Amino acid sequence: MLCQLPQEILDMIIGFIPSKEDRRSINLVSKDIHYATTHHLYHTLTFSARDEMLLNVLDTKRFVKVRTDLDHLKHVRSLAFTAPFRIARSHRCSYRTVYLYESHLRGSQENDPRMFHGDFLCDMLSQIRIIFDQLEIGSLRSFQWHMGTCLPAHILDEDGYLTICQQNIQLLSLRVDASCPHAGLRLGGLVAMSNLRSFTLESISTFEELSLVRKCIERNAGNLRVLDLVFTPRFTLVGSTRHLMSALGTLSRLHTLSLTRFPFEKNAENHLCLFLVQLHSLTLRDCPRQMEMLEELSRFRISTQLRYFEISLDELWDSALAHTLDTFLESFNTLEHLHILASNSLTPENHLNPIQHHPLLSCFVYHTRRLFSFQRSPTEETQDFPVSLFHTLRTTLCKSSIQNLGLCVSPLAARCILDPIVSHLQIEVLHLRLSGYDHPLCDFEQRVSSRIISKAGTHDMDDWILSDSEHSEGDWSPNLHNEVSPAYHHHCSATDLVTFADWAFGPYGIKTLKVLAYGDFTCGDRCSQQQVLLVQDSYSQFATTPYRISSIRDDEVPDSVLKTIAACPLEDLMDADNEFWHL
Repeated sequence: MLCQLPQEILDMIIGFIPSKEDRRSINLVSKDIHYATTHHLYHTLTFSARDEMLLNVLDTKRFVKVRTDLDHLKHVRSLAFTAPFRIARSHRCSYRTVYLYESHLRGSQENDPRMFHGDFLCDMLSQIRIIFDQLEIGSLRSFQWHMGTCLPAHILDEDGYLTICQQNIQLLSLRVDASCPHAGLRLGGLVAMSNLRSFTLESISTFEELSLVRKCIERNAGNLRVLDLVFTPRFTLVGSTRHLMSALGTLSRLHTLSLTRFPFEKNAENHLCLFLVQLHSLTLRDCPRQMEMLEELSRFRISTQLRYFEISLDELWDSALAHTLDTFLESFNTLEHLHILASNSLTPENHLNPIQHHPLLSCFVYHTRRLFSFQRSPTEETQDFPVSLFHTLRTTLCKSSIQNLGLCVSPLAARCILDPIVSHLQIEVLHLRLSGYDHPLCDFEQRVSSRIISKAGTHDMDDWILSDSEHSEGDWSPNLHNEVSPAYHHHCSATDLVTFADWAFGPYGIKTLKVLAYGDFTCGDRCSQQQVLLVQDSYSQFATTPYRISSIRDDEVPDSVLKTIAACPLEDLMDADNEFWHL
């Protein structure tokens, strides 16, 4: 039946199939369907380095080896190269790390740092060229380099492959190694890219890189919609960003701006006000003088259309401007997403007050942590949501229509907050992040899975409902939060999470809940051992619980969920050099 449909309609139908496995199955039905699905299957290609200690070993050769027909690569429109970030967070491609590489057979010496670094990048380039050679000229619309290493030569330098052969790229995202002694090289082709709509560069460490970024922005002033710039803690060139601020003011179509450790210039508020009116999304993460900037913006009382606002701040350094954030948030009322990461928070109650000022707010993420120096080394720990503010948060949730909520609380504390007002809640996504390096959980998902299986072996669904109803109201009074000890907040066992999930997804829990996430999802795979994602599964007749374990890699997980659980990344400060802790 599908084979008889016009090619355009068939292509649209296949586009609505989220699972790649399902597309591969349909691909075998007929030649017409095979042709339609091939376009979707090869639209996006992602290649990865599986081992951080072997970042120059990509899976491109294996990809080519198992395919007899590489002509399908002409359908590729999005190309990405990624690598895990679990242990190695700096010097990922420098001579200080020993790698295995093919080019050492040509006679280079490991004790020559420059030769070692060159061989490392040449080995990567030889594997990347296998894919480049199969692409059609001008076919790429997206290119992502998330290896955390320097870019090899002949990719994005003045005469690089992307610069010469892929001028139609609209999305360019680069995550490079700013700690490498060779950082900032081979990016000269940025100036030649003229069709960019989305541009991300992490991390900017030199004035030369900043100059290239400015020229790239000026070249794409009429196209850029999304801009994300991440500066290193070492970037302290006074007066160097003034020209970049002027360039930002020329971006007539920009609607999403994200700045991390961007050194705002004094008296630069006017430049920001020029285009803040048109922004729909603004993210500021640990930017020097960002609070002064917000204070000045709130004075202007400009009519902004911000729908998304995220900020990471350290109140220990901004104590003199403790009320700046809530004053800024109360200067407009259009927010739909509000994400706050407060370090060393002194006045957390002020962060809750503006929520009621935004009637359209559907997502609220509030994470806290404490930063301190121990033996001249940066140290951090995740802080719980203050028990004293439980009542304030309940009142806020009752008066709002928040659907996505993220907090630093344990499952027990979360139930203490939510149970008394469960009938008023509209929460669909709930994220509990009592995690980080101070909460080392090993194979937590496996422990949760074992707990669910063991519970299913001793109770059927009727027993589960009865057990939950026996503890539905009387045992969970609003005063129960007084029994939550700080020691318990720092301990989340699999039993705690499963017990909370039984209540939250159960008949006496949150009626609208679809996703329950636990752990830190902001650092890629770095904290994968403590991540658990539970999704509603009430329609399965064989399920002993109304939920099941899922994964962020599943196609069924919406982007809105991923954005909520990945909000307010913790890795920025963990990766920072010691100098940043003494600003």
